[in-house]
Amino acid sequence: MSSLTHLLKTRPLHKITIPSSTIHTFGDVDFIVYCQKALYSNAIWRICIEDWEPGYCIAYLHTLRQFRRWKPLTLEYKERGNYIYVCRTLKKPARATKKSSHT
Repeated sequence: MSSLTHLLKTRPLHKITIPSSTIHTFGDVDFIVYCQKALYSNAIWRICIEDWEPGYCIAYLHTLRQFRRWKPLTLEYKERGNYIYVCRTLKKPARATKKSSHT
């Protein structure tokens, strides 16, 4: 079971469709806005960008993964439905309560 499969069972899912436009820039800008939202939320964003072909989605995600700013995100493309899943990756477990030093 992939990490995304597990996350889909445990986190809220936002379904976003970025409609077609005559200029690709709008899809790029909108997509980055949702990546930014994902950095600061515990939700998963399922994004479909109507203008983007599968090859473009894959190449765009590959490029994003190279930038340090987006390293905390899980970015995964699913060809079925042409969806890009974006969520914050939790590397550490939830913060444990402090142990008392008065034992």
